[in-house]
Amino acid sequence: MKTIQTAELTIKQFVNLADQQYLRHGVSVRDRPEGRECNISSLKPQFANENEVVFSRALDLDVDTLVRHKQVHGTQIAVVTKPGETVGEADGLCTNRFDIALMLLGADCPLIIVYDPAAPAVGLAHAGWRGTVQHVTLNLVETMITRFGCYAGNMLAGIGPGICGNCYLVGEEVMMIAVMNLRKPEGLFRRASAENAIDQDRWYFDLIEANRRQLQQSGIPAENIEISGYCTYERADLFPSYRREGSEAGRWMLMAGLVNIK
Repeated sequence: MKTIQTAELTIKQFVNLADQQYLRHGVSVRDRPEGRECNISSLKPQFANENEVVFSRALDLDVDTLVRHKQVHGTQIAVVTKPGETVGEADGLCTNRFDIALMLLGADCPLIIVYDPAAPAVGLAHAGWRGTVQHVTLNLVETMITRFGCYAGNMLAGIGPGICGNCYLVGEEVMMIAVMNLRKPEGLFRRASAENAIDQDRWYFDLIEANRRQLQQSGIPAENIEISGYCTYERADLFPSYRREGSEAGRWMLMAGLVNIK
């Protein structure tokens, strides 16, 4: 990823998407303009609303067109057709409209962006373990192909910050569900050392790699997929983490939208 510094905040962008003519996108990080963290936090709703405004302005997107929804760790993909609409429960959003801003929130779960420059169309997915084992990322690409006439071979994708495979511990029940449902589960799990009773029958789960494989399975070329390289659990200086901070954790945001170049 590359870093963009504006007068108000710092933004991370995927290199493979940063120079796309019709796309604006960015990932928020923890910096402190005017003494506040640039994240979305239900504990500080006033700062959250202000940060949405500041962040969208930095990306040349209109905050009034921002889509509202509820993330539920599922696989529902909302096809967004109206600026500023509320779409209910959804863990994926996509549009081919030039007047709509999309946003997802993360606190350890990887967030995915997919863009077809030929359509053009953009989509986002929230890929926690439940969404991953139910193929939410694959569903996003397939929805964009079906609804917007996208072609996977043209698509560019980015896998945002998330808890890495060296930090994300899950129980054996999660591992079994994933093995049964993922098309290629080999190498996604590593047994934790049983140095104490808590770690017995626990596994490290590589969510980042699982979603990279889904993007490839959808037909997106491997060279078109960029991985952020940031672990939210390890990088307390940059990102909130639910595993690290619990209910006190805020959320980082991935925002994207299409702009009409005149």
